[in-house]
Amino acid sequence: MIILRNIKKYYKLGSESIEVLKGVSLHLQKGQLICLLGESGCGKSTLLNIIGGLDYADEGEYIFQSINVREFNEKE
Repeated sequence: MIILRNIKKYYKLGSESIEVLKGVSLHLQKGQLICLLGESGCGKSTLLNIIGGLDYADEGEYIFQSINVREFNEKE
């Protein structure tokens, strides 16, 4: 099970901070199939990188199998 609550991600561009993910929330059950659709640059890959553990959200909660991902060590 994957639960995302109010996930936000920012990128720095010079002195400006750009919000790429603006409060994404979803609840995925084991075996559930979903599709991410959106324009180029809307944050699809960023969201998948967070779900896959390649990147971290700047704000919000990511719960994977009842454990907050922030509690994982690098190996986990």
